[in-house]
Amino acid sequence: MNNVPIFPLSYPLFEEGVLPLQIFEQRYLDLVRECTREAKAFGVCMIIKGKESGQAAEHAEVGTLALIRDFDQTETGLLYIRALGDKRFRVRKRWVQTNALIRADIELLDDFDDLAVQPKDDQFEKVRQLLEQLHQQLKQQHPDAFHKVIETPLRYQDRPWVTNRLIELIQVHPTQKQQWLEEASSRRFVSLFNYLDQQGAF
Repeated sequence: MNNVPIFPLSYPLFEEGVLPLQIFEQRYLDLVRECTREAKAFGVCMIIKGKESGQAAEHAEVGTLALIRDFDQTETGLLYIRALGDKRFRVRKRWVQTNALIRADIELLDDFDDLAVQPKDDQFEKVRQLLEQLHQQLKQQHPDAFHKVIETPLRYQDRPWVTNRLIELIQVHPTQKQQWLEEASSRRFVSLFNYLDQQGAF
């Protein structure tokens, strides 16, 4: 895929993750218009050096495509969008426009299961139960917010979905989350399980 607009953020976006954004910079207003007009995705990459606003930031090579699902613009010009994570990609070439919008040529990443790394059923059950507990807490504490940040249907029997939703919720440094994003599904799950086990989450 060529000429993909990039939105650098302070944290990574995972597959099927919900991304609510408040847009006010002109370069990103242009990005949203382009993507909605052409029904195309934009790329989300975690910032390595720099900030979300101002000059173009340096970002990780591996990111996730995002598809805009809803948007709403206020009278003051602020634009609120709700996007959904799609496929992972790796940046092959990037450049910065005069308005500081980053663009890139990318290649999509396959997610072949590593046969040498096969999660056990009891490991998945522990992770699944933990996610359900956290979701119940979130529903009780913030019932209105839950459906805004979690895409339905809730697929608690889907290992990749459970893995990604749990990574989004736990308090871990974004650099660690980026490392998980760069791993294929099975390795990502095993790495997450080992981390949680070491932290005494089970």
